[in-house]
Amino acid sequence: MKILLCWKTTSLAFVGAVVMVMAACGGSGDSDGATPTPSEPASAAATELRALVAKADARTFQATYDATIAGAGLSGTGTLVLAQEDGREATRLSLDEAEGTPFTDIVLVASSDKTTACFGDGDRGTCLKATGDAGSAFPNPLDLGAMLDRIEGDGDVTRLPDEQPGGIASHCFKTSSEGQDGAACFATDTGIPTRLDVTTEGSRVTVAVTGIKDTVDAAVFDTPQDYVTLGR
Repeated sequence: MKILLCWKTTSLAFVGAVVMVMAACGGSGDSDGATPTPSEPASAAATELRALVAKADARTFQATYDATIAGAGLSGTGTLVLAQEDGREATRLSLDEAEGTPFTDIVLVASSDKTTACFGDGDRGTCLKATGDAGSAFPNPLDLGAMLDRIEGDGDVTRLPDEQPGGIASHCFKTSSEGQDGAACFATDTGIPTRLDVTTEGSRVTVAVTGIKDTVDAAVFDTPQDYVTLGR
């Protein structure tokens, strides 16, 4: 699973910010805006988080989230879908309302040898394809297994009280990296993200799970057929 940490361009800021919290790049406390007091030493929490995230590494799943971003000239609400199956990964973001970006639909699909990134609005848009090493130019935002490598030491992870986002029992953590703080919850039995909260570049992004299943809809890996395609 591969996580995109820090896309800086305005057009990709929504996806970049949503995914950034998965990688513990930043954030702001719990769902009501307050940060709970950490309940475990950082080193123990980091070890627990590492083991929890490893559960999702090779798991087949499809997760759906409500996503919201506000501030810094970019705002919107929409639905985020993350999926993984047989070495393929997909991220789909559809915005119902958005300001500050020309895109309302973003699709990222990756396999071991090919990556496709599509950006558009309805039936108009562009897909960029890359193969082999060139595919790293469009990393798919799903690498939970590598995310802790981005955090500067065990001291940057602390435990928060357990929650049940979307009715799913989850362990939650506070993370810090490069002066930014974030909060993330992961399902206790699968390690799949259930709640994410980040403030980055003046915008706050919240992601809350609405459903997780252990099968993947085939259409999740489809890319828009009406879009202009560049690359091969």
